[in-house]
Amino acid sequence: PAREIRVLAQAMQAQAAELAALEDAALLARLRAVAPQAIQAGANAALHQALLLVAEAAHRALGMRPYPTQLVGAATLVRGQLAEMQTGEGKTLTAGLAACLVACAGVPVHVVTVNDYLAERDANSMQPLFAFAGLRVGVVVHGREPADKRAAYACEVAYCTGKEMVFDYLRDRVAAGARASVAQLSARQLWGALAAAPVLRGLHFAIVDEADSILIDEARTPLILAVKDGAFEHATDMPQALQWAADLQAGEDYLLDAARRQVTLTAQGRERLAGRARASGQGGLWQAAHAREHLLMQALRALYLFERDRHYLVDADGAVQIIDEYTGRVLPGRTWEQGLHQMIECKEGMDLSERTRTLARITYQRLFRRYLLLSGMTGTAREVAPEIRAVYGLDVSTIPLHRPLQRRFEPPQIFNTRAEKWEAVAQAVQRLACQQGRPVLIGTRSVKASEEISAALNDKSI
Repeated sequence: PAREIRVLAQAMQAQAAELAALEDAALLARLRAVAPQAIQAGANAALHQALLLVAEAAHRALGMRPYPTQLVGAATLVRGQLAEMQTGEGKTLTAGLAACLVACAGVPVHVVTVNDYLAERDANSMQPLFAFAGLRVGVVVHGREPADKRAAYACEVAYCTGKEMVFDYLRDRVAAGARASVAQLSARQLWGALAAAPVLRGLHFAIVDEADSILIDEARTPLILAVKDGAFEHATDMPQALQWAADLQAGEDYLLDAARRQVTLTAQGRERLAGRARASGQGGLWQAAHAREHLLMQALRALYLFERDRHYLVDADGAVQIIDEYTGRVLPGRTWEQGLHQMIECKEGMDLSERTRTLARITYQRLFRRYLLLSGMTGTAREVAPEIRAVYGLDVSTIPLHRPLQRRFEPPQIFNTRAEKWEAVAQAVQRLACQQGRPVLIGTRSVKASEEISAALNDKSI
């Protein structure tokens, strides 16, 4: 990358006057002519020329002239690699440059982000560049109607969240009734075999922001499309299951794996459960070993592996809402499967929601490997580079900083109590934000911790 940065910097300086003299129409004509060649493997000369044209377009449309480091980052994405760029190096513009170039070559682009806010923010900030290049940009966020999503995906560039795009993909597959190619789906629609056109129009080229989070951290989490399927059949047995689960001894009757959210009954635990079922004289599922053990293990998960205000919260309407651990945001409409959601509702003393029936499921790992061309960006990729290469076939390219790093790493501080810790944080915020006027970001591990530091700041009128 360092050598390519020097080459592009020299080329930018040498061609600055020539590119500045071009009319807008002539600039775009050149870009559209060279873009199809630029996205071919090994076409470095054409790619560099296309990047210089896109950089000039960005300067005219956005008032921002990209740095050579950003052009190399964009080149990395166009080549189908993972660009490691540090925070503050301009990944939003870098992704916009790459998306503009690839879209000008006639290839639909998905820019995948981790939440709705970033999807809308990045799309809006890059919209003038796409409009200048004659490209349409769509935004897909939670809550949009299928027709609106279909129109957004039909744009040359679509910004979307990973979860929303995955569920749109699953809905399309369910609507198709079976595995089918794009051509088969089009034929079925033509002959009236499909009620509506698919929302997605294919998986062509993806730029994944925060790629380590989506492609590694959440890669194997199953994303499940389900429908309501009536009242939960074992609702009356759940309080009993929670009571018996609370009486079991950890390490003797059951084993917990907090990292994987798994629980295993020991032989002693199974025998103790069977004895209780016999002594209680209850029928139904309590007389079936598999059924009673499954219900008890869900009760153990609800009690010991899922914490309120960390893994879920209870909203103002009295509903359990799942919290995305990677973003800290609520996942509206999402539920846990196999009775776990209802067991947590029972634990919280709430009315039980309806059970769900799974229609389709997939993981990020499986879905993103289906793109014809995949690329991504993140600030931390070297640690997971071997896994990224093995699973997705993506090489990691570390982009040097535009300017020397000025970040300071202060030593950690240890406190005896949580109250002392929050007081120290509040004092630091008061010094940095109130006295020096510097914005401060505080990261916490749970909703409860966020509320505690919020209270400490409120006490200081911050």
